[in-house]
Amino acid sequence: MINELATNAMKYGALQASGGRVTLQITATHEVLSLGWAERGVVGAVPAGDKPAGFGSLLLENAVVRQLGGSLARDWTAQGLAIDIRVPLDRISG
Repeated sequence: MINELATNAMKYGALQASGGRVTLQITATHEVLSLGWAERGVVGAVPAGDKPAGFGSLLLENAVVRQLGGSLARDWTAQGLAIDIRVPLDRISG
């Protein structure tokens, strides 16, 4: 998941822009792994309604929701993409 987010940020988002940043926050409780991703400094960020879902978005959706039974929420801000991923720990721990 992180690889896909970072690749997209390098191609289209904050990591392609001079001064762009990504903040990554990972937390876990006994039941849920949470990953928060926020891009800042994206030049010409486009609102979600104006963006077609790309292969990376479909890949993330499939992995998080269908395969791992988690949730994925995207928020396109004026600065770039913010995403919240939550996955039940019992689906990813051995």
